[in-house]
Amino acid sequence: MSDPIERMHNAQLERAILAVALDGRHGDVWGMVREGGATPAAFYGRDHRLIAMVIDRLWSAGKAVDMMTVGESATQTRFHDATDALAELDGATPKRREWKLAADYGDSLLAGIGGFNAIAEIAESQGASAAGLAENVKHLVGYARQRRLSTILADLTQRVQAVDGASKLGAIADAAVNRICEIVGGGRQGRTLADCGVEVLAEHDAIKASGAGRTVGDWGLDGLNKAMPLHGGRMIVLAADPGGGKTSLSLQAFLATSAKLGPGSVALVNMEQIGREIASILISREIGVAKKSLDNGWLDDVQRTDADRALEGWKRQEAYVRDNTAGTTIGDICAWVQQRHQRSGGKLHLVVIDYLQIIAAASDRANAYQTISASTRLLKQLANRLNVCVLCLAQLNRAGRKALRDKSGEINAKPEPSMEDLSGSGTIEQDADGVLLLWNRTPHDGPTASITMIGAKNRGGSSFRIDTEFRKAEGQVFKQIDTARARVLAPDREATREAAGQRASKVVATPTDSEDLFNA
Repeated sequence: MSDPIERMHNAQLERAILAVALDGRHGDVWGMVREGGATPAAFYGRDHRLIAMVIDRLWSAGKAVDMMTVGESATQTRFHDATDALAELDGATPKRREWKLAADYGDSLLAGIGGFNAIAEIAESQGASAAGLAENVKHLVGYARQRRLSTILADLTQRVQAVDGASKLGAIADAAVNRICEIVGGGRQGRTLADCGVEVLAEHDAIKASGAGRTVGDWGLDGLNKAMPLHGGRMIVLAADPGGGKTSLSLQAFLATSAKLGPGSVALVNMEQIGREIASILISREIGVAKKSLDNGWLDDVQRTDADRALEGWKRQEAYVRDNTAGTTIGDICAWVQQRHQRSGGKLHLVVIDYLQIIAAASDRANAYQTISASTRLLKQLANRLNVCVLCLAQLNRAGRKALRDKSGEINAKPEPSMEDLSGSGTIEQDADGVLLLWNRTPHDGPTASITMIGAKNRGGSSFRIDTEFRKAEGQVFKQIDTARARVLAPDREATREAAGQRASKVVATPTDSEDLFNA
């Protein structure tokens, strides 16, 4: 009769999950495996566990994971170190021991599992599909929980039989119940309120001791910094109509945060423009000229010197851009951001994603709603896990919104957006900590536009409006001309506050050529 524990696994399922990770073309696969609750301990087969451990160590170090990198790492790792670590997997988080370099191939982990062919055979397993990864991980975790529960019950039976009388039965039962609850709860025991409180006070004391205050990004606009700060652990959605200024505002935040927090603090993922185009926009902003002056060779000597000075500043800031990434999936984005965070030594604070609705589907079967839902969920998890602020741009859907007209029928204002106009998925509103909408209130294109920034959702704060002016004549940069004060608007008091004449700050800004609503 076979061991019941041995029946509680599926070797083909384990090979399928490892095959997707070894493929190397599907983005942050192992991050998705870990988000699904699986660790190397969830695998049953010895070789599968060893390979999973190698993958996990590469992923944790922010390194690329594919068949070649796993094979190379297995060649350098001593087989005995790896097998000793297997004993630490069951019932506890694996200990991050330092594995020594193998003296030669015969001493290596790769030799212990049967050579590179063993890895190649898993990578070529039938049934391996990135589209089915989440479901496969769910089943993998289920099998692992079954095995752990069976082990607990067997151990409980032995301990109860060994007890003389009932004096210790209560303690044995309590211990068993706690272990079972841990399994049923997804393997997460949670923390006490006191533990969380200790963490909060420790963070407070560290901030106080540094004298620098809490780390927060910079919009480049005081009023917006006060109304919707760019704190770590937050996902903020910045939404506007096509050409409505969302890229301009995000790049303002990108440069301002880099200047404030220093090298490695910002990263940009732009899925439409190449790096040269982004740099052209930002140089124009830095020296205060129209982008076409840079593109057409019209800079004078002073402006050219200013451009060189700006470029030297960028070299010191180490601001990274992932450009022209059409076809990029959310897994690709998360993997790149995690690598940037790792290589910055944890200094990365602001991640700009431009923009949400063109993130590619992870599979041909996923529709737009599923892709956006998965993207916002994973971006929020990424913000929490790395303690970074994710500024995700999104496009508004203008269908169904009507322009405001006067009695003669002339348009006197463009329609006001709301969160219901976010294109693609209601989960954007659900997952975001903040939603900032840009409303162009100017009825016709021209050299100046009146734009209102609407804080439609602001977790931990109040809704607000900041009136701004968008002027092309001032150059491609936001300029504050009055003291920035956001109007905090309770929905039922908005009309009263307007009647009372409470005014918000005005900010001068100009769009990039790609966003230009007006004549050049």
